[in-house]
Order: sequence, then structure tokens, then C-alpha cells
Amino acid sequence: MKLKKIGKDDERETIKERERLKYERQHIPVNHINLVFIIALMAVIVSSMLMTVMTKEQLITDWEKEVVGLEKGVMSGKATDIHVFLYDENREPIKDANVSVTFDKPGAVHQLNKIMHHVEDGLYETEVIFSDGGHWIGELAAQRGQEIFYDQFLFDVHGSAISEQHRDSDDHFHLGVDTPEQLNNMSP
Repeated sequence: MKLKKIGKDDERETIKERERLKYERQHIPVNHINLVFIIALMAVIVSSMLMTVMTKEQLITDWEKEVVGLEKGVMSGKATDIHVFLYDENREPIKDANVSVTFDKPGAVHQLNKIMHHVEDGLYETEVIFSDGGHWIGELAAQRGQEIFYDQFLFDVHGSAISEQHRDSDDHFHLGVDTPEQLNNMSP
């Protein structure tokens, strides 16, 4: 067997080959970089989906509310306590919900948003001053953890419109909003 004599050219090729192999070991090939990117992207998508599922509110329909003290109506311009009892599906008082109520007068430009405070045994209350007589709607929202409950109640407010200085500070009524009458009288 004859041994081939290694020349300088062969030695240079061997050195280049070693450097190429060393470079490949130190650097991830492009197709592996794409794979790592795809895996990272998938991990972000999956974790985002899990967070969405875990934090999504669940609409509850089997809770009950009982509004007390509005049967005969209330007077405009007077501070009125609104009382609502909340019960879960087993008719147990709900004591740990975040409760709010939005009062709205259909056909008018009134809207009052109020936070209700827990008093005891599922009883929540807030105080409001209604600025105008008529039919009103209370839109109740109660949230406990991810569970959320919505319901409405109707009631009457007796009396006439009251002046701005005597209105509830949360009443978003203002005369800068065109009434339906004013809109009908506008020329095209």
C-alpha cells in the first residue's frame, strides 16, 4: 500500500474542513433556527389561549336578586337608598360579589352608575338622587371571581325635573345633549 504524500494544498483543505466543522458545531443551522422559532411561537399561542380560557367571565343565570323598597316608587330630588338582596343557585346569600347598578331613564339622556356596598347576608345598597320623574330601569351587574350575573328591574320616580345643583354627582345628564325633539327640528 502506497501512502500519499500530503502537500501544502492538502493541508490547507484539511484546515478549512476543520474550521467548517468547528463553525457548524458552534452555530445552529438555519433549519433548526426555524424549528426553534416555530416551537417558541406555538408556546406563546398556547399560553395565550390558556390565559384567555382561565380568565374568561362565566355568565351566571341561576342567581336571584330581590329589590326592596321601590314598590311604591321614589321621589325625584331626594336621596334614596336602593337595597338589593343577591342569592346564589342554592338560595344562599351572596356576600362577596362586586356589585354595581346603572340607572337609566328610557327616552331621556340620564345615566347614573353606582357601586353597591355589601351590608350583611347578601344585602347590597347604594344611595342615589333621581333628577327626573318617570319610568326608570336599574341594570344590575354582580361579579364573584369569574362568575358574572346581569339582571334588570323597573321602577317609577315621582316628581319633576330638579335643578342641576341638586342632582346626583353621578348623573350624566347635561343639557348639551340634543333631545329627540331638538333633533327632529333640525333642518337638513
